[in-house]
Amino acid sequence: MKGSNIYLRKDGRLEGRITIGNDNGKRKYKAFFGKTIDEVSQKMAKFRRNLSISSLKANKTPVSQIAILRTF
Repeated sequence: MKGSNIYLRKDGRLEGRITIGNDNGKRKYKAFFGKTIDEVSQKMAKFRRNLSISSLKANKTPVSQIAILRTF
């Protein structure tokens, strides 16, 4: 997915990062840590789902649209 990546840190943990926006032309990231790629990927996916749902609620999107987006 564009704006996210997972890599191995020097301390042996994996770190996944998601771009969450820009601030005066500088990208802002959210980092996720774990011992396995699956663990980090799940944390990132959960964050993306919650982020998209909360932004839809702020825009007062109909529930039918939220249900469609949650399936992806």
